[in-house]
Amino acid sequence: MNRYRTAAVVALTLLGAPALANETDGRGTVWSWLGDWDPSFYAGVGVHQGDYSDWSTIGGIDSQTYTSRSSDEADTGFRVSGGMKFLDNFAVEATYADFGGASFAGDSDGSGVIWEPGTQREELELSGIGLHLAGRFGVTSQFFVAARVGAWSLRSERHQTGTFDDAGTPTPFDIRDSSNSTQFGYGVALEYDGLAPVRVALEYDLTALDGQLGFDEGELSSIGLSLKYLFTGATR
Repeated sequence: MNRYRTAAVVALTLLGAPALANETDGRGTVWSWLGDWDPSFYAGVGVHQGDYSDWSTIGGIDSQTYTSRSSDEADTGFRVSGGMKFLDNFAVEATYADFGGASFAGDSDGSGVIWEPGTQREELELSGIGLHLAGRFGVTSQFFVAARVGAWSLRSERHQTGTFDDAGTPTPFDIRDSSNSTQFGYGVALEYDGLAPVRVALEYDLTALDGQLGFDEGELSSIGLSLKYLFTGATR
């Protein structure tokens, strides 16, 4: 499914969540959002396993010249977050995440137009700050399904080494560069509240990487486990 169509589904889910909590009387549905305003706070930490796709820059250059190649597109990262619940089903979350990184190494035989014989390497590290709107609704008294949608301010750092052909002259290179961008992201989670005031969440997230350094139309998917501490009032 197109990621933007999926985002629309997530957004509609978030917007529709409060309706699950609405009460109906003889006059019809009662919308009491203002009356439900009851801010409370939580903080969390988590670990996640990220999987990069379509990220390598060096791997696509003179690809037919590699006699061997290896890549690692999965890594373990961590996140810390803080949130404010302002309605029964809504919260705003701010998150810092280290997404880990990815690496590529390929041994070229030098038969192409770019690479000289030898090893070409590329490494990428990614981190970011996110702001998301989150919604949740109960499956049972202790299990909840949650979804979030928002944006990330991402920073990527790349390191490339190897040797290329500069008009017939073998020229080593060692390049470090970085970039910043704003990217869309969303996620879903299964949450358990049976250990209150601690909440346990199994989470899946997808973050777009369009135009990010080292990517054309890539994305980062991750699955993780978070623990969230609910301050007074946040357990409802």
